[in-house]
Amino acid sequence: MNWWSLRAVGSLYVLKVSYVVLVIAPFLSTHKELIQLLGLPGWLVATLFLASFSLALANLVYDIWCPTIVKRFASPNDLYAKMLEIRKVSVLLYPNDDFDASLEHCKTAYDSQSRSRWFARWMCTILFVVSGLAFLVVFTYRGWVVFKPLICGDAGW
Repeated sequence: MNWWSLRAVGSLYVLKVSYVVLVIAPFLSTHKELIQLLGLPGWLVATLFLASFSLALANLVYDIWCPTIVKRFASPNDLYAKMLEIRKVSVLLYPNDDFDASLEHCKTAYDSQSRSRWFARWMCTILFVVSGLAFLVVFTYRGWVVFKPLICGDAGW
């Protein structure tokens, strides 16, 4: 997994919601009456906390260690377009400068940065997968709670 692949997940603003759940889940776990009122089993709150915690860690790893070039540009082509703009200005200001703004240079630089920091990349990937699986468990269980009366015929409608 490279940083470019993680970019789709790591750049989502909605990931910031996981920090809210990190505050709410411990609060819920200390108020058993509220958990019972909401109809949540204790393991579900713990799973929700695990999912949010691993998502927050993955997001933190992404924010700290993902190379700027990958965070800033969606692809080598975006980098190339920006480099062409820089090249235009560079030619006017420094006519003797041989600034390399070729597509091949941009692809090589982007690919190199996208594959850098392998340990952080894999840690980020693993944390995103753990959070995704934990959220899948939570959503599957809550979906079953909602749809079970409809499926089993005791919806009371």
